[in-house]
Amino acid sequence: MKFFYDHFTQDQVGAFKWQHFLIMGIFVVALIVAIFFSRKLNQNQARKIMLIIAITITVMEIIKIILRLIKGSNIDGFLPLYFCSLFIYCLWLTFCKNDFLKTMGYSFIIFGGIIGALMNTLLPTTSLMMYPAWHPSTIHSFFYHWLMLYTAILIIMKKLYIPKAKHFLHYFVLMTVFSVVAFIINLFCGSNMMFLGNPYGLPEFVKSIYEFSPYLFAFLSYFTQTFLLYWFCFGIYKLIEWIISKCKNKKENKKNELA
Repeated sequence: MKFFYDHFTQDQVGAFKWQHFLIMGIFVVALIVAIFFSRKLNQNQARKIMLIIAITITVMEIIKIILRLIKGSNIDGFLPLYFCSLFIYCLWLTFCKNDFLKTMGYSFIIFGGIIGALMNTLLPTTSLMMYPAWHPSTIHSFFYHWLMLYTAILIIMKKLYIPKAKHFLHYFVLMTVFSVVAFIINLFCGSNMMFLGNPYGLPEFVKSIYEFSPYLFAFLSYFTQTFLLYWFCFGIYKLIEWIISKCKNKKENKKNELA
């Protein structure tokens, strides 16, 4: 039953070793292939794929919760209330008829999902920093975050959602509700829901903030995930949109000159 063993030394885990870079390589290649085969999908087909992904990640999460409860894991190990866990709830929200809830789901997947997936792949604090590359928890984590990134790209490719500045309200409500719930749970259980409880895996200067005041750390973590992340991603999105627009205008001007 070594596949379900949880206690490994730093020599046994795979973070920043050749296994980590191999997994990142597979991650990127698989993403490129998936995007290539998705390029001709229409919006209805893309929505069907999103539904399949929603069902898949929900089943995966339920299995993970059951296994960790059987093993007697603490609340940090089984409760899906981390930043990236919101992908599960938000993907289902995109199928809501209510526009506010639907936009709430899309806004997180685009702004939170892309950053969350990339950060977890580059800095796998919940997988390769605790488990070897072959461990089910590592495989689950990377596949989950791969699906998160692919879904976000698929939504943008098929224009299922167009990001707007006013959608910050939707993202803000979502993050605030989940952060308040997480903060209360952390307060009573000593957990690290939504990464508001402690600076695990973070740089030393962040740990010094936590040592100075756990409440200040919780607020700054919430502020970073809610305000800074959204506007940073929105700025990047608008910059890319502006670059694409400029390139199109240049092509059109060249065509006009030749005509």
